[in-house]
Amino acid sequence: MSKECLKTNDTAYVFEGDGREKVEPLPQWNMPGHPITVRRATAKKLARKFNQDGYYYSAIGGTLWVILAYARYKSMPIVLHEDERFGGFTVEKVH
Repeated sequence: MSKECLKTNDTAYVFEGDGREKVEPLPQWNMPGHPITVRRATAKKLARKFNQDGYYYSAIGGTLWVILAYARYKSMPIVLHEDERFGGFTVEKVH
């Protein structure tokens, strides 16, 4: 994922608007993992949980893109770890 491809104003559509609508990452974001389409309400719920817990784990990276988009949307510093040995992705907030 390139920071140049993922701009704050591009990510707003993921979290703003009708929660019933489905959203997905833009192709130019080049997200890691295996991004899936989610309802906006699900994206908001994942973002709230990440904000509360300070970390996120995904075994295959289906919804990883939501967390990365949220961090960009909120200009939140994060660290992304990919576990090459066991698989999966972990995202942590940087305090």
